[in-house]
Amino acid sequence: MSAKMKQLQMSARIDKEVLKWLRQQDMPTEEE
Repeated sequence: MSAKMKQLQMSARIDKEVLKWLRQQDMPTEEE
């Protein structure tokens, strides 16, 4: 796996985490 691909995968994962966090800030939910 190339470094660039790995980096893209990392940033995509971070984006997901950020979106999840932002969604929780907007409207808190008990769901995981």
